[in-house]
Amino acid sequence: MVATLGINSSPVIALYIVNLDSESTEIIYKLMRDINRKFSTTFVVITYDKKIAEKADRIVEIKDHIQIEV
Repeated sequence: MVATLGINSSPVIALYIVNLDSESTEIIYKLMRDINRKFSTTFVVITYDKKIAEKADRIVEIKDHIQIEV
């Protein structure tokens, strides 16, 4: 499991993303970036898809109940 984080004083939206095709993943990612830029909104995304996580500003991986900063 990979959690992408960027928590600060901005509004936060939490999402759990799993089993999306690559086109839907890209659409959702672009939408999240647009919302982030326009409204300074932070997204917490929980996903098993490392391709999604790799696009994040910050990645925190949880492995064996231990948080690992990537």
